Amino acid sequence: MAIPPPFDDAPPELSAGARILMAHLSDKWTLPILVHLCQGPLRFNALRRCVGPVTPKALVQTLRRLERSGIVSRRIVPGSPPGVEYQGTELGFSLAPAIRALLHWASMNFDAIEQAQTDFDARN
Repeated sequence: MAIPPPFDDAPPELSAGARILMAHLSDKWTLPILVHLCQGPLRFNALRRCVGPVTPKALVQTLRRLERSGIVSRRIVPGSPPGVEYQGTELGFSLAPAIRALLHWASMNFDAIEQAQTDFDARN
């Protein structure tokens, strides 16, 4: 049975800029960070606890890259000691439907992917 192509015509062209942005968005920690920041602002340590076993260095690097791209904003929270809070921007929130669709696809297809991997491993 032939599987129809996913695009009606030619697939979308990925410009150099789009390829760079896709690499940033597919970074190991970007999607988990965005999932949590789309729920509301979080301080650094709270975000780190939500995201999982991310090192502080990796979290800072990813947050800086997202802030530089306008997807996340950072603000200093006054206090003693002062804190840092991150939140999604309007641009970041515009990614939410795509992230939601990707997460839905992943949850709907996890068993099939796992079975395909088991089958592949058995053949090789």
